[in-house]
Amino acid sequence: MQCFDRWVEARPARGRHAAWSGELRDESVSIYRDMWTSLVRYWIAIAAESTERAAGGLRRDDLLHFLNRGTHAARLRDLPVRREAGEGDLSDRYAWRMLHLIDRVLEHASEPAHGLTRQVAAELLQEPPFVHANARDKEPEVDILSAGEVEQLMAFLRQDGASAEAIDGAPWKLSRDRAAIALMLGAGLSPGDLRALTLEHVDWQHRSGERLPWKLIVVADGTSPLHVAPVAPWAATVLARWIAQRSLLRLPGDRVFPSTAQGKPWSHQGCHLALTRTLAAAQVRSDSPFRLRHTYAVRQLDQGRPEEDVAAWLGQVDTSQMKRYRHLTIKPDQQAV
Repeated sequence: MQCFDRWVEARPARGRHAAWSGELRDESVSIYRDMWTSLVRYWIAIAAESTERAAGGLRRDDLLHFLNRGTHAARLRDLPVRREAGEGDLSDRYAWRMLHLIDRVLEHASEPAHGLTRQVAAELLQEPPFVHANARDKEPEVDILSAGEVEQLMAFLRQDGASAEAIDGAPWKLSRDRAAIALMLGAGLSPGDLRALTLEHVDWQHRSGERLPWKLIVVADGTSPLHVAPVAPWAATVLARWIAQRSLLRLPGDRVFPSTAQGKPWSHQGCHLALTRTLAAAQVRSDSPFRLRHTYAVRQLDQGRPEEDVAAWLGQVDTSQMKRYRHLTIKPDQQAV
């Protein structure tokens, strides 16, 4: 694990946009640590077979076995990992990320990790099915909510959740989770944006006699720059209700969406589970919260918003990403969220 720890200490940028202060976030480090730990444990199990086997290091077949059987899936079972048909099997794209992690960590290592060699991972990254697994044209077809699902979800989010069943013994989490969903559907935020959002980044304005949030400042995270996301009026009402409740409860910290009554930040896993649970309660497809963000983008484009504006609201500097939404249309009589 020492080579992984040294790599983390170097605080590598998450992607090509290092100029956006895109160092690895703590939650990303936690996920990568789980991935790396699972690999190390797998190697230890192999090395325990015999001294001769250990001396040979991790072989190509070993790594393929690890990836294909999803040996580390058990450790990551609660994370939002896209899986194939088999239980525990990981998609080629996720396997690509595992290989890429191995390559990056061992490239940074000052000395080879015992039993783990970069060469095996580097070679697999150049071969099918991994070589193109993370290519943009390999991304799954964009899926959005139907008009009926949008109306149903918006009605659900507007309801007062006080009478609903409490989550983890904390009724306030119902309001938190509804507000978070509202910002995905009504402002195009990603789960990562939700977790990082602070109270100082909520900009308020008087609308129709009410003081409501009208835009959000979304900080740079290594994959997108700092940008402004306008909030739809209906979503602003839901968010304002939650922030008022948050204030009454005197929840500490500056996160708009804390995980606990002590103000602990929302974890990757905790946020995902809360979002899917809320969508399920609304009787809306809950397997992928990102569907809400895609729905937001499509509905804005359908209302005639310029692609450049929608891309900017989503934190995308490359407007070519809007191409994947062009074939999706919504009837003209439907209002934008």
